Amino acid sequence: MSNAVNDKSGELPALCAVADALPNATLIIDRRGVIAVANTLVNKLINFSDDRPLEGQSYWSVLPEGLRDIVAAMQREVLIYACDARRDFELQRSGQSNCLLDVHLSPVSSAGDQPSHFCLSLVEASARQEVAELKRMDKMKSNFLSMISHELRTPLTSIRGAVHLLSESETCQAAEA
Repeated sequence: MSNAVNDKSGELPALCAVADALPNATLIIDRRGVIAVANTLVNKLINFSDDRPLEGQSYWSVLPEGLRDIVAAMQREVLIYACDARRDFELQRSGQSNCLLDVHLSPVSSAGDQPSHFCLSLVEASARQEVAELKRMDKMKSNFLSMISHELRTPLTSIRGAVHLLSESETCQAAEA
């Protein structure tokens, strides 16, 4: 991937096609903050209104203000610690409900020690959280119904046994008479 980012001649269009196939909003930015590759999900996620392609622009001019600061801090963290960085960010979109983003920044290294580019992935965490919450609630409902069923069955079994004993004793008394 780093070779494709560095070699802009023939492999960049193929890299753009791969980025568009990714399920997450993805940007590949260089060390200066210039976008080398951006998939179409980035525009949908952040409601970028400009018709110009994102490639060649600074991520500072594209990303919302709070997200820019987080990405800059993550860039420094990746450079210092030489590992991926991950943060949560609440994206406030005009005319729509806010969404929680899982922001993930990975270094894309070339032959040297320092990364030449960074891969920025933005995943809408709200949908994942809703699914997890629905599964948790479904499990709670199942446990509740199981417990209620057990609690109702236990006294009914005792009552059924007592009724059976009473009916047998009445049958025995009628037979004796």
